[in-house]
Amino acid sequence: DDLNLTLKKENGTLEDVLEPADIDTISWTTKNIGTSGVLTRHILEIYWQEDTDIDASNLLYLYPANISKEAILADFEKIQKGEESTYLIKTESINEEVSGGKKYGMKYKFVGDALNGSDGNEVSKEVNYNSTEATIIDENISTDDTSKTDDEISFRVLVTPKLSYLFQGKPVSIKVTTEAMQYTEEGEENWTVVDTIEVTL
Repeated sequence: DDLNLTLKKENGTLEDVLEPADIDTISWTTKNIGTSGVLTRHILEIYWQEDTDIDASNLLYLYPANISKEAILADFEKIQKGEESTYLIKTESINEEVSGGKKYGMKYKFVGDALNGSDGNEVSKEVNYNSTEATIIDENISTDDTSKTDDEISFRVLVTPKLSYLFQGKPVSIKVTTEAMQYTEEGEENWTVVDTIEVTL
């Protein structure tokens, strides 16, 4: 199950509209409710609901959740100067046909935790989504978990400070699709979509 997908402002309240220079936190929990242990992987998508244009794919920047606001903004300035980012998570552009037009945004596909099932077999393995560079860490944010059946996942999203007024106030969707593969000795690969969760601002 995917649970509790939220986008929150820096003060912890739920975000209702994206504005220039926002640095918000996306988080959700993936829980293994089955008998067997599973490997997990996820697709995170963030996109504008209304028909925009292809430039919309380049307006959002994804970072580890524990990087400080100051470090994210400094990293963004490097990108604007044509320099290579230090902390940015590389994402794919979304450019998909939907009814009445196209949706544009970004997509990030990544491997999640291996999670124990209720059969008692030990398969759990934690993935660390955080940055480990102490000089840029926001010590008030900790997104790592120690659960063997749940995976708490968080990222930070920067909305470009140069966001055009044409995009301000437009509805944005955040969608998480989770795939799982039963953990077996044979290791036969058989990924299956097990849950999808979505919120719209």
